[in-house]
Amino acid sequence: MDLQQLVYFECIAKYENFSEASRILYVSQPSLSASILRLEEELGAPLFTRKKGRIYLNSYGRYFLGVTQKILGLVDESKNSVWHDSQTDFQTRISIAGNGFNNTISDLIWKFQQRNPSVIIHARYANPLSQVEFSENNFIINRTHGSIPSYFHHMILQSGEYYVVVPRTSPVSSESSVHIKDLKEESFCFMTDDNMNYEPPHKYCLDAGFIPSCIFSTNDSFAKFRYCSKGTVAAFIPAGAVEMYSLIPGVAVLPICKEDQKKYLAAHYHLYWSDSIYENPVTTAFLEFIKNNVGESIAGDVDIIR
Repeated sequence: MDLQQLVYFECIAKYENFSEASRILYVSQPSLSASILRLEEELGAPLFTRKKGRIYLNSYGRYFLGVTQKILGLVDESKNSVWHDSQTDFQTRISIAGNGFNNTISDLIWKFQQRNPSVIIHARYANPLSQVEFSENNFIINRTHGSIPSYFHHMILQSGEYYVVVPRTSPVSSESSVHIKDLKEESFCFMTDDNMNYEPPHKYCLDAGFIPSCIFSTNDSFAKFRYCSKGTVAAFIPAGAVEMYSLIPGVAVLPICKEDQKKYLAAHYHLYWSDSIYENPVTTAFLEFIKNNVGESIAGDVDIIR
């Protein structure tokens, strides 16, 4: 399998037509057909349904198209990164990836940029379980603490607590705080990663003695917010999202009781970096700014992962 095959496959999948893909790619139709057949043989599964002279993506093809688009997207991003770094102003560019861009952290980034208006910051969401997505970034922001290859250093950016969003019709909606075990009758919305693994609070429910009923799952935080706004499901949210969810009229946002926070939950936001950032005065200045502006108690938690 090579990149050229992926480019061919993406184009054919887009138009579901070999003739049209052949015209756009300036490649003969027999060459395209042979390339896709080799790809299918290597994968061990057909990617298209062929019927009456037409082709259609099948379930394998739709899944592989998503994988292909991610790979080609990373290639394009890498090319752009190399181009930017070849320019005279490459030291003014900072790239950050992660899953923790809440209001507090976004404000920190904004304040740094206001003090350094020539700095260009590229922030993108990345799944913490897909390590390849982190390969082109100076910093990682991650809400779950764990070792990330090549990113040896970490510090706590924000100590957070989990809250739970419940419908106003829920029996616990009038409580001042809630035990996780008291949520066992709720229907939940959970975030998932690309491998359909649930976000950490799903395990916290299991630890509390029940299997949560998940009626809606998504890998899109905005889709989670929109679904919760209907006021029919419960959901766990970090402290940084409380302000946004509190605007929903049909739900109550409740803190998890202190004993459960200590026993089950961990919602700290971590910043990761590698030694390579010290080669760039701007990324070094960004790290120093963050260390000096997250508070003494948090800055004292700097640690090194090996």
